[in-house]
Amino acid sequence: MRIARSLLLLCLFSCRSVFAQVDAPAALIPAGLNPGDEFFVIFTTSGTANLCHGRPTPDTTGGAITPVDDTLAINLATTAASTGTLTSSITGWQALYIHERLDALGIITNTVAASGPAFNNNITQPIYNIAGNLVANNRSDLFDGNAVGGGTDLINTFDIDENGNVLPPANFAYTGFDAFGNMAADPGPPPNTTRPIGAGGTGCGVGDYDLTDQNWAYTGNSAVSRHLYVLSPLLRVPLSSSNATGVPVAPYGFVVMMGLLMIVGVGRQLKK
Repeated sequence: MRIARSLLLLCLFSCRSVFAQVDAPAALIPAGLNPGDEFFVIFTTSGTANLCHGRPTPDTTGGAITPVDDTLAINLATTAASTGTLTSSITGWQALYIHERLDALGIITNTVAASGPAFNNNITQPIYNIAGNLVANNRSDLFDGNAVGGGTDLINTFDIDENGNVLPPANFAYTGFDAFGNMAADPGPPPNTTRPIGAGGTGCGVGDYDLTDQNWAYTGNSAVSRHLYVLSPLLRVPLSSSNATGVPVAPYGFVVMMGLLMIVGVGRQLKK
């Protein structure tokens, strides 16, 4: 019975973890996934906003900055997600960026920030664009510096908005981070000028959503209205999904529960 109790605890943990994800709507399920598979989606907002107001001139704040750009980023992301034809059926979407006021944000990995605790330490799940095209195999693959940094370029681009429309090429999204997930900084000898959202000056860091090399994250600076990358919550292909095209796989918690019931049944028979 000690084994049965251990299996029961394992089942409780595994069954609880099933509900830690959001069941993906059919329109967001990439081809080839199995029921129970987990993944993330990133889209680029169709709308734009100027997220680089910077400090006042002259700067009498002692280096502080108001959270106006952080609020604008959150509003831009949530408005797009709540009204998009592909995104509005679920909640939990988050703007993906680094702001100068890091105290206002949750940290994703070492230095990448977002409007909340993005990824939540889920580092193994693949990342797709909203059209269902694989972009990166996992979080580390997304922020490996791409080919120029010794990693690999993205597999596909993030140039599709919340309605499934392809955005015009050669345009930009505010990021404030580079392809390693660090706060964006101008190239050149130290001290480099950082370019997070809200930094002002000659502009804040932007990425080109139409590219797969390191420039998807940081390609230069801007101080006008731009788009924004938005990250989904952890999504799961529903266990009863008819949209999954892979081979159906029994949920882990179900397998453990069946094993538990078998052991308990055998134990009762032995007592007889």
